[in-house]
Amino acid sequence: MDNGSWYKFFHSLSNPVFTDEACQEADRRYEELHDSFLDKYLSPGDGPLLALGAGYGLVEIPLARRGYQVIALDNDKGVLEILQENAKYAKGNLTVAYGDLNSDFHLDYQGKGIQACISFGLLEHFSLDDLQVIIEKQFSISQLLICDIPIRTSETLKTFNAESNPEGHIDDYGIYRNFWTPEYWKSQIFGAYTIVADRPHTEYRQDGQIDVFTLVVRNQKRDC
Repeated sequence: MDNGSWYKFFHSLSNPVFTDEACQEADRRYEELHDSFLDKYLSPGDGPLLALGAGYGLVEIPLARRGYQVIALDNDKGVLEILQENAKYAKGNLTVAYGDLNSDFHLDYQGKGIQACISFGLLEHFSLDDLQVIIEKQFSISQLLICDIPIRTSETLKTFNAESNPEGHIDDYGIYRNFWTPEYWKSQIFGAYTIVADRPHTEYRQDGQIDVFTLVVRNQKRDC
């Protein structure tokens, strides 16, 4: 995720630096969107989580506050500074680190008992060819991958002003995205693996509605 300015993008939505009130809102949002679902597949006692493209910690800090050890990676140094500041709300359970998914970042985390690689709004920022490599890197770290992905619906495309070019869309901040359907993600991106669970849900921001798809995937090749 090395395209565009995430620092400017996050500031365009709201102040990404946490306050007590913002932290409480992040906890509430996590509980509403993720808690009952992710608890089926993750446990604080089963090892650390490697969060890719963590941004300023909107999901990662609530996870840390629930007792998970979270290693949060991002490649935007301005965003990492915000994440490091926000980490004071993580009860000592969040480690912030630079990580470029186009590099050999995975070598630093192999054999470290990582419970799962997780991401929330990350994989859509890569081309099909790059995705295959990035997914293999994650599976070299952990046998479990959980990802949240915005999907192609009329409301999502409207929010991102991507109606005319849902594949390879570049927004005003220079950020690249692919808006694919859930079926495409399951068949073309993760078709070779075992999809444990999938769940559609809807998120709301001040700029509009985003329809999202959560996938839980194991590194078990399916029989052809």
